Amino acid sequence: MEGVDEFIVLTLIHGCIIYVLSMLLKDKKIVLPIICSLLSMILLFVSFKEAGFSGMNLAFIGTSALIASIINMFIISIIMFKKDK
Repeated sequence: MEGVDEFIVLTLIHGCIIYVLSMLLKDKKIVLPIICSLLSMILLFVSFKEAGFSGMNLAFIGTSALIASIINMFIISIIMFKKDK
């Protein structure tokens, strides 16, 4: 269960960093999670090309960043939707 705990903590850290940085942007808050999700998808594709434990480590980090950025996209879009009402 150590790996699952590390994955959850890493996802929370990525999520907090993405959220704080995207809140610093004034009008286009949703841009940073989109860019982060695209970069994490690229990291996932690169991890499949890499062999061994380094590829698994890249996939671990890429998956965590992708999940965190998707969750942040939902959170920021809900906040922006409620703010517009």
